[in-house]
This record gives sequence, C-alpha cells and structure tokens, in this order.
Amino acid sequence: MLIIPTRQAVLQAMLRIITGMSEGNSAPATGKDMPMLELFVVSDFKRRQLLDGPFAEVLEPLAAWLHDQGYSRDTGVAWFRRIVLFNQWFRGKGFQDATMERQHIDQYLTERPVRPPSAKGRRDDQDGRRSVFRVALALLEEKRYGRTGSPITRVPSLLDGFEAHLRDRCALCPSSIRHYLRRIRELHRFAFGAAEAPWRPISPAVVMTFVQHSAAQAKSTTSHTLTAALRNYFRYLLLQGQSAQSLLDAVPRVKRRSAPLPERILTSEQQQAWLKGIDRSKPIGRRDYAMALCLSDLGMRVGDLAVLRLEDLDWRNGALRVPNSKRKRPYWLPLPRRVGRAIADYVRHDRPRSDRREVFLRHNSPSRSPLAPANIQARMQKVALKQGLPRPLTGTHALRHTVATRVYGGGASLKEVADILGHENIKSTVIYAKIDRQELAQVALPWPEDRS
Repeated sequence: MLIIPTRQAVLQAMLRIITGMSEGNSAPATGKDMPMLELFVVSDFKRRQLLDGPFAEVLEPLAAWLHDQGYSRDTGVAWFRRIVLFNQWFRGKGFQDATMERQHIDQYLTERPVRPPSAKGRRDDQDGRRSVFRVALALLEEKRYGRTGSPITRVPSLLDGFEAHLRDRCALCPSSIRHYLRRIRELHRFAFGAAEAPWRPISPAVVMTFVQHSAAQAKSTTSHTLTAALRNYFRYLLLQGQSAQSLLDAVPRVKRRSAPLPERILTSEQQQAWLKGIDRSKPIGRRDYAMALCLSDLGMRVGDLAVLRLEDLDWRNGALRVPNSKRKRPYWLPLPRRVGRAIADYVRHDRPRSDRREVFLRHNSPSRSPLAPANIQARMQKVALKQGLPRPLTGTHALRHTVATRVYGGGASLKEVADILGHENIKSTVIYAKIDRQELAQVALPWPEDRS
C-alpha cells in the first residue's frame, strides 16, 4: 500500500538535502552526477527522458528522498515512470519548463486515461496526484525559492486565506482545518465546477441544495461538520467584504445524534481484550501497545498522541505533558507505571533511528516519519474489530469516554475529570456523568414525603 506523505513531512524530510544543493547551479545534472537516481532508473534512455522536462533539477533530490524514506525500488520506478509520461504530455502541449505551475499537473491528470475500477470497486489512485507530483512540486518550490520564498506551484486563492483564518484566528487543530477545507472545496465544485474556482456570488438556494445533496448520504456527525464549515466560511467571506449574510442565514441547524453514553463505555473485560489483541512479538506491535495504553489509561486523543514528543516525557518526575493540540494549551498528567514502562521499552529498543522528535514513528515507508492520527485510529480499530467488539466501541474515543467515566465513578469531581481530559469548559465534561446519574436513579431512596 502506497502511503501518501503530507506536504509538511515532505518539506521537513527534504530540508537536509535542499540545504546541500548549490543555489547557483540551475543547470540539470547529468547521468554521471546522479548516483541516487541510478538506483531507480538504470536505463540511460529513461534518464534522458526524465531530464527532458520541468522536474529535471529535482530528480536527484527526489530519488534521495525516496531512498531516505525507505521506499522500495519498485515504488521509485513507478514514480519516475509517471514523470516520464508527464514530460511527454508537457512537451506535446508546447509548454516551457520555467512556466510550469500546478494547473499543468491538474490538466494532465484530467486528460490522462483513467483505468476502470478494480474487481473490489477501487478506482485507480496511483496516477501520482497525491504522491510523486506532490513531492516533486514541493521540491521544485524549495529549489527555486527556498523555505521563505513565494510558492511557484500555486497562485494564492481565497481558500488559502480561509485556511490561515482557521489556523491563526480560530485556532482549529490541523484535522479540523482539513475537514473544513474539504467541505468548502466540495461547495466550490458543486457551485462553480472546480474546487479552486474563485468565489462569485451565489443564491441561498444553491447553498440549501448543496447541503441537502451532501447530507442525504452522510452521517449526523458528517452533516454537523459540513454546516460548521459553511458557517465559518461565510463568516470569513463577510470579513473579506463579500455579501454572504443571506448565505450564512440559509445554512440549516443540524442536531448531532451521537450514540447513547452507555453504548460507548467499555467493560473491563472488553478493554483487556482490546489490549490482548495487539501482537507484541514485533516492534510495530509493541509500539501499538504503548499507544493503546496512552489511550486506555490516560484518555488521550489520537491527535495528541500523534504529536507527542520525546521532551513531553518527564521521566524524573513521572509525568507526561499532553500537547492538547485541539485547544493549543498543553497540560501535565502523572505517568502510570505500565504506560511509562511500555513507552520506555519502545523508545529504547524498537523506535527507528531518526532525528524526528515525535515519540511514535512509522516502521514502514515512508519510514522514520511520525504516524498520522488516521493511521493510529485505523490500527486501533482493526484490533478492536478482530477481538469482536461491537461498532460503537471500536473507535478510540470510546476509550476516552471509558477513562473519564471510571475516574468519575471512582469519586473524582467533574473538575478533576475535566483536568484529565484537558477540557476548558466543564460543560464538555458533564456528558461523562450521565451514566452515573442513571445508575444513581436506580438505587436512590425515594424522597421522604412530608407527613403532618
């Protein structure tokens, strides 16, 4: 399975290579100067085809990045084959190397033949849209302009400003920003025909139709994310001087229908079955076990677990600093013995050698890069399903609910539970007390009547 690297991971992984490249040498390198490229492209004819294109100056850094990230030779061969096909299309259109921009990649991917879905119904996703071209464009931008220069691969758009608004003004976590941007691109594609199309006034009826069309086959939580993204976007348009008040008023209110709390609480037996389902005979399994303990014993979010760094572990005082990436306010928790032992064993014996400071890293290509929250969630859910847990209990957030409910049932106050979960508003913590109130109603004595 080809893992798609994020833009940030690409830039960070290539910083060492880019800084070692000569800024004054803009001429393409020859085959003799490309020892890394020769690992993936043996034929001189194929290398000449690669050099005859706009990515000629970053072929060697791209090959070095593939090797550094632990990709197989077959993957590298496939990546460079896609670049050759793009070069042939690029030359056939009569474009010049210096004028290449992202829209050329988009045009090529639109015009290229699309293979039919496989027998399992999966469409062809190996066209390089989010792999080779994403990495190559990032390298080309770094090569020509550096980390502080202006991007050459994409003209700034309104969505770029909206992304900065969500990050800097609204302080949303990266996963929420990605979800919001995906929904707004869907709106642009629905209203204007292209995800990156410039904004132009639309009627409230278009918004209503889009919401109905999107929510017809979506879950309640997905519909709630959709309407929240639209409201934030229309408020941003108002700040930019656009007439969007009628659009903001047209966004309907969607009530979230979450599962009842008792259905999201694991019993002790179910929690132990989840942990026993992890194969600790291999380094990856021991890494997953340490992550599962952080989720089940500390109630951490997967987003915080993904960005947990080595300096967040205070071994001397037995404490762990939770990044709290959702609220941007880290907080400390005591480090239980078995959690600390599992993390220490993984870091000392099984963690890949890397200059990255994140605690939990990938063991497969791209190796030595941090795990994404979606990867952690998928691995934990796979274990839960294998152990036969029902669907409401397979999500990692069920572990967070379980920790909070048991701590509260053990006599802790709501304020103490809020401190463990990193909640700023205690109203967010009240939901964990519902199950205890239900149990209390069953065993409470009737209120004595006033007899006179």
